[in-house]
Amino acid sequence: MEEGQVTIGEQTFELPKPFMVLATQNPLEQEGTFLLPEAQLDRFLLKTLVDYPSMQEEKIILQDMLIRERAEISQILSPEDIFAIRSEIDSVEVSESIYDYICSISAASRDTNRFPEIAY
Repeated sequence: MEEGQVTIGEQTFELPKPFMVLATQNPLEQEGTFLLPEAQLDRFLLKTLVDYPSMQEEKIILQDMLIRERAEISQILSPEDIFAIRSEIDSVEVSESIYDYICSISAASRDTNRFPEIAY
Protein backbone atom coordinates (compact mmCIF):
# COMPACT_ATOMS: atom_id res chain seq x y z
CA MET A 1 0.00 0.00 0.00
CA GLU A 2 3.00 2.29 0.42
CA GLU A 3 3.04 2.72 -3.36
CA GLY A 4 -0.38 4.39 -3.21
CA GLN A 5 -1.79 2.09 -5.86
CA VAL A 6 -3.37 -1.31 -6.30
CA THR A 7 -3.16 -3.71 -9.21
CA ILE A 8 -5.93 -6.05 -10.28
CA GLY A 9 -4.81 -8.39 -13.01
CA GLU A 10 -2.80 -6.22 -15.35
CA GLN A 11 -4.58 -2.96 -14.51
CA THR A 12 -3.16 -0.54 -11.91
CA PHE A 13 -5.32 1.98 -10.06
CA GLU A 14 -4.06 5.03 -8.15
CA LEU A 15 -5.53 5.27 -4.65
CA PRO A 16 -7.15 8.56 -3.63
CA LYS A 17 -5.45 10.51 -0.90
CA PRO A 18 -6.04 9.97 1.95
CA PHE A 19 -6.86 6.27 1.80
CA MET A 20 -7.41 3.52 4.34
CA VAL A 21 -7.22 -0.23 3.89
CA LEU A 22 -9.40 -2.76 5.68
CA ALA A 23 -8.46 -6.39 5.15
CA THR A 24 -10.02 -9.69 6.11
CA GLN A 25 -8.52 -13.14 6.40
CA ASN A 26 -10.65 -16.23 5.95
CA PRO A 27 -10.22 -19.23 8.27
CA LEU A 28 -7.18 -21.43 7.64
CA GLU A 29 -9.36 -24.16 6.18
CA GLN A 30 -10.18 -21.90 3.25
CA GLU A 31 -8.11 -22.44 0.12
CA GLY A 32 -5.48 -19.78 -0.47
CA THR A 33 -5.23 -18.44 3.08
CA PHE A 34 -1.85 -18.48 4.79
CA LEU A 35 -0.50 -16.93 7.97
CA LEU A 36 1.34 -13.67 7.40
CA PRO A 37 5.11 -13.72 7.83
CA GLU A 38 6.30 -12.04 11.03
CA ALA A 39 7.81 -9.17 9.01
CA GLN A 40 4.36 -8.26 7.64
CA LEU A 41 2.35 -8.41 10.87
CA ASP A 42 3.44 -4.91 11.90
CA ARG A 43 1.80 -3.42 8.81
CA PHE A 44 -1.61 -3.59 10.48
CA LEU A 45 -2.82 -1.24 13.20
CA LEU A 46 -5.01 -3.84 14.86
CA LYS A 47 -6.23 -7.39 14.64
CA THR A 48 -9.74 -8.38 15.61
CA LEU A 49 -10.82 -11.98 15.91
CA VAL A 50 -14.51 -12.36 15.13
CA ASP A 51 -16.18 -15.61 16.08
CA TYR A 52 -19.66 -16.79 15.18
CA PRO A 53 -22.43 -15.39 17.36
CA SER A 54 -24.29 -17.65 19.76
CA MET A 55 -27.82 -18.68 18.75
CA GLN A 56 -29.26 -16.03 21.09
CA GLU A 57 -26.95 -13.34 19.68
CA GLU A 58 -27.82 -14.37 16.14
CA LYS A 59 -31.52 -14.09 16.94
CA ILE A 60 -30.99 -10.55 18.29
CA ILE A 61 -29.05 -9.62 15.15
CA LEU A 62 -31.89 -10.89 12.94
CA GLN A 63 -34.53 -9.07 14.96
CA ASP A 64 -32.53 -5.83 14.96
CA MET A 65 -32.09 -6.05 11.18
CA LEU A 66 -35.87 -6.13 10.71
CA ILE A 67 -36.77 -3.21 12.97
CA ARG A 68 -33.77 -0.90 12.67
CA GLU A 69 -34.02 2.13 10.43
CA ARG A 70 -31.19 2.54 7.99
CA ALA A 71 -28.79 5.25 9.06
CA GLU A 72 -28.29 8.15 6.71
CA ILE A 73 -24.59 8.54 5.96
CA SER A 74 -23.21 11.84 4.76
CA GLN A 75 -19.73 13.18 4.23
CA ILE A 76 -18.56 15.54 6.96
CA LEU A 77 -14.96 16.14 5.85
CA SER A 78 -13.39 16.49 2.44
CA PRO A 79 -9.90 15.16 1.67
CA GLU A 80 -8.72 18.78 1.76
CA ASP A 81 -10.17 19.16 5.27
CA ILE A 82 -8.26 16.07 6.42
CA PHE A 83 -4.98 17.38 5.02
CA ALA A 84 -5.57 20.76 6.68
CA ILE A 85 -6.18 19.03 10.02
CA ARG A 86 -3.05 16.90 9.55
CA SER A 87 -1.07 20.07 8.90
CA GLU A 88 -2.36 21.58 12.14
CA ILE A 89 -1.50 18.42 14.05
CA ASP A 90 2.06 18.51 12.70
CA SER A 91 2.50 21.98 14.21
CA VAL A 92 1.51 20.94 17.76
CA GLU A 93 4.43 20.79 20.19
CA VAL A 94 4.43 17.79 22.54
CA SER A 95 6.36 17.69 25.82
CA GLU A 96 8.62 14.80 26.76
CA SER A 97 6.28 13.82 29.62
CA ILE A 98 3.42 13.28 27.15
CA TYR A 99 5.60 10.95 25.05
CA ASP A 100 6.50 9.05 28.24
CA TYR A 101 2.83 8.79 29.23
CA ILE A 102 1.79 7.48 25.79
CA CYS A 103 4.58 4.90 25.80
CA SER A 104 3.67 3.74 29.33
CA ILE A 105 0.05 3.17 28.24
CA SER A 106 1.23 1.26 25.18
CA ALA A 107 3.64 -0.88 27.22
CA ALA A 108 0.96 -1.63 29.83
CA SER A 109 -1.40 -2.86 27.11
CA ARG A 110 1.15 -5.50 26.14
CA ASP A 111 1.84 -6.71 29.69
CA THR A 112 -0.13 -9.97 29.80
CA ASN A 113 0.88 -10.59 33.43
CA ARG A 114 -0.69 -7.31 34.51
CA PHE A 115 -4.14 -8.19 33.13
CA PRO A 116 -4.39 -12.02 33.19
CA GLU A 117 -8.19 -11.96 32.78
CA ILE A 118 -7.84 -10.55 29.26
CA ALA A 119 -7.35 -13.24 26.61
CA TYR A 120 -4.79 -12.08 24.06
